[in-house]
Amino acid sequence: MNYLKLPVLLFLILFTSCRKGDDIRIAEKNKPYVMEDIQWVLKEGDGQKILEIKRPDELVTNNGSGLIHVTFNPLKNMEGSSHFQFELPEGLSLNQDSLLKLVSVPAHIELLSDNYAHIGGGTKVPFRREESSFPFSFKSEESFEVTPKTQINYQSTVFLRKNTATFKARFVQPVTKERFELTGKWTGTFYESVHTNAVVDDLD
Repeated sequence: MNYLKLPVLLFLILFTSCRKGDDIRIAEKNKPYVMEDIQWVLKEGDGQKILEIKRPDELVTNNGSGLIHVTFNPLKNMEGSSHFQFELPEGLSLNQDSLLKLVSVPAHIELLSDNYAHIGGGTKVPFRREESSFPFSFKSEESFEVTPKTQINYQSTVFLRKNTATFKARFVQPVTKERFELTGKWTGTFYESVHTNAVVDDLD
């Protein structure tokens, strides 16, 4: 063995270890910010609107001699929606955990005022700029018996709450503990009510 090479090898090992340690520390310091807190307030342009959605009529005809059992669901293929709108400061990024973090949103806008406040529980959605959806907490189904030689025309109108509010979110860097605040608008839709009508007619 060439003992003259031993100091060189030891130096290379120590140098490599130091470089790896530096790389790890740099990577830790460059970790994206994560959400620490979010609050809500009502500002100009915020509030609630009621959306009226007329669903297509559903017609069931019984030409047979026995009863037909049918169930209608006016909320079929309908969901609530959530959309955060904000711009990140230049040079900053949010990691995947931030974007997938579930936050409580103001399903009932009347709970907010012109002072920032926290919201707990209730409907939770991902904090993301892309529009996301969530199932309604309310289910609406109606069942009928269609007698022979009759038809039923089921009509329904769904009403949704469209809420708009301003949010202020605070983020922290996991290693340096540096913080910044992000403000923006949020819009969401929620189930409000449904009106249905079933018209039964005899077949000629």
